[in-house]
Amino acid sequence: MKQAIPLIAAALLVAIASPAHAMGPQKPASEQGAESTTPSVPPGPTQEELDAKCKGNLCVGDRAYLHANYYKMEEVVLRSKQPDGRFMVASAETGNLIAAFDPKYLAVAAGNLQRISCLGDRCLGESVILVDSYHETQEARIVGIAEPNPGDYFYTVMGKAGLLGFFTSGRLARIHDRGLFACSQDLCVGDTATLNAQHYDTQLVTIAGIMPGGNMFVVKSSVGIPFGPFYKAHLGLVSRREPTQAERDTQEVRSLEKDPAFELSIYQAARAQGQSHRDAVEAAKGPYWYGAADTGRFLGKLSGYVYQFDAAYLQGLLKLIPSDANRERASLFIAGGLLPYLRDFGYAGLKEKFINPSVKNIQAKLGEHQITSIADTESSVFSRRLALQMLGVSLQTAMIQMDPGQKERASEALRVIAASLGGSLRVRDLGAFMSQIPALEKLLLELAQNPYLQSRAATDLGLLYHVRNS
Repeated sequence: MKQAIPLIAAALLVAIASPAHAMGPQKPASEQGAESTTPSVPPGPTQEELDAKCKGNLCVGDRAYLHANYYKMEEVVLRSKQPDGRFMVASAETGNLIAAFDPKYLAVAAGNLQRISCLGDRCLGESVILVDSYHETQEARIVGIAEPNPGDYFYTVMGKAGLLGFFTSGRLARIHDRGLFACSQDLCVGDTATLNAQHYDTQLVTIAGIMPGGNMFVVKSSVGIPFGPFYKAHLGLVSRREPTQAERDTQEVRSLEKDPAFELSIYQAARAQGQSHRDAVEAAKGPYWYGAADTGRFLGKLSGYVYQFDAAYLQGLLKLIPSDANRERASLFIAGGLLPYLRDFGYAGLKEKFINPSVKNIQAKLGEHQITSIADTESSVFSRRLALQMLGVSLQTAMIQMDPGQKERASEALRVIAASLGGSLRVRDLGAFMSQIPALEKLLLELAQNPYLQSRAATDLGLLYHVRNS
């Protein structure tokens, strides 16, 4: 039965819920970040939807490019999936139905249901240079990817004048490589070189693209027309292209990916939220909560920024996260239970840069499950076990801040918690712990008067009330 939170404790929790309220030890911090929330990402299709609407890389509703013999090469829309796995398609331009085609004749385009962006070694939207004996060497863009056989890819290429055709990767010179201009054999796209090849005038050229394998280079003449390709032996480096600031940022991120302390997913999320490169880098290095699966990393990093008694608390919570199928469920509960502690976090610089954005992210994640406070939710055997374990960790690591009388009462509470954890944790077996709640509540309210333990006491009270809501 859910019970009302006592007036004094409720007032404490309400006060701590305010972001402006802050007490506790102050610690200078040079860490930087930016306050923001996790970007909203719409849920993907269910497996049932994929089975009913999709085959391979294609789904009903997707746009694709048709490349079947005797049919016009054009963009189409997949209208329906036939029992034999073919797709009925219609012209994207006129809306007229064309025919049903096997997926091998269709190249998936951007905005597809399965969110495919790259297949093979190329990506939709990628700029390339087409080098083909039947076409003029020219700059183009990949707009579709077909997979007629598993692992065998053809790319639909769009030039300035329209669709050019379907080509293997070997016909497409690479311009970029993971956000940077491509490089090979000490030459990079954008560099200036001398061309000295048979049948060509010796001239200054700009490296425009690199063929697969990295052994041949497409170049541009002084008037910007691409031609080639040529081997490295025909090219002599004259000068390097000066990288842009965006390229320098990308290069720094690549280097940071080798650092175990750097979290690329957090950097990417921060940039998507509009943070600067520098702020996103700092967020990716610091204690920033991005999602339930990130709770362990968050606790581990945060423990490195605080005093020993708080570090022991956070490390103890980290050890409660299981490695089995309940990992994400437990991680979200621990993060939600820790919210009062984080709202009143006592390390000002750290709080502003990392903790406040993390609190917003945790609240948003709990909101997806219609939860505003762990204290106000009814408990289950699973959540009761975690709540009691969290209480035990907190009391054990807070002993250093207690007076002798408080230590004695905390030790008794720990004995009762341990006995409860040794049982089934079903409601009918919680009598000993339930009888201990008034004394434990009184102790926690006393501990809340200690500025070093105030925020932790608020979390402990919330966990206590959660167990009581059985």
